[in-house]
Amino acid sequence: ARRAMKKLGVPPRPVLPGERGAPGWPDGLAGSMTHCAGYCAAALVRTGDLASIGIDAEVRGPLPEGVLSSVALPGEAERSGRLA
Repeated sequence: ARRAMKKLGVPPRPVLPGERGAPGWPDGLAGSMTHCAGYCAAALVRTGDLASIGIDAEVRGPLPEGVLSSVALPGEAERSGRLA
């Protein structure tokens, strides 16, 4: 998260847990953090550019029934089915 702040030209600030443990982003920023076995990521945006951003990571494997249709548009789901 601090590297993302740096890329946005924002001085590094603490990211403290907010409601239900969600990251409490500094004023003017919105972001998302995710992690799973062997991987972690953070994405940030200026709230003047976008209202929010979300990312998620999971261990590679088949999705449970119904998940893809709830998180992807039909064209995205079709393209993901063609991935090796």
